[in-house]
Amino acid sequence: MSETPPAPPSARDDLLTVLALGLLAAAMTTTAHEAVGHGGFCLLHGGRIAQLTSVYFQCRPAMDGVALAGPVGNLVAALLAWTLRRMVPTTHARLRLLLVFVTAFSLFWEAGYVIHAMIHDDGDWVFAARELFGRPEQPWRIGGVVLGVVFYAIGIAAMRRAMRPYGPASARAGALLRWGWLAGAAGAVVASLFYTQDRAAIGQAALEIGAASWPMLLLSFRIPTEPIARAPALTRSWAWIGASALLYAAFIATLGVGLKT
Repeated sequence: MSETPPAPPSARDDLLTVLALGLLAAAMTTTAHEAVGHGGFCLLHGGRIAQLTSVYFQCRPAMDGVALAGPVGNLVAALLAWTLRRMVPTTHARLRLLLVFVTAFSLFWEAGYVIHAMIHDDGDWVFAARELFGRPEQPWRIGGVVLGVVFYAIGIAAMRRAMRPYGPASARAGALLRWGWLAGAAGAVVASLFYTQDRAAIGQAALEIGAASWPMLLLSFRIPTEPIARAPALTRSWAWIGASALLYAAFIATLGVGLKT
């Protein structure tokens, strides 16, 4: 007798809750880059935040180190989220999935960003490399592309490991990542729409979370053969949905609209 096929992801996990987690993760990732990374470095070194949005940042006076602080903010966020995920019991499936999304968005943002920056001669990674290495630029441009590939490899490996408890149906893990990506990418673009001073921010927002995190759309997963703790189904949680909505609204009202001092 054949075994009953596993339930599809839509039957196991509440879609609205998954979307809320993806939306919240994108806001947290952007805040880590722009506000905590760039903004924190600027303030700690006696600067003044002249512009803070979900896409753009300016510190006055201009100072070395601000450019690199944004990417460092994302990398630290990825490390913290990954570490916390390992500490959270598998039964707390919603919190663990939020931390997975933060890890993915943070690593993939910087993976795509450093490659894009080195090719197009623009962005935080290029400014930081010029401060650190100067000329000639060709060696560190090539090194930056390699670094981006390494970040992608680390991110993909991390996602494959982090999503193993969301089996035994291999399709479930992939579906959760795809829905999380959709919410995060859409949330980043929608937030940028509120920054009316520069419509180019929309395209930048789409690159940072959406385009950079393309592995979340393509990853496939094998069914683990060894026994592991399984994450329970993500049932609907109005607490998580409400918290996500409130925090995203606050994100729009601040970084989305843009702050100036």
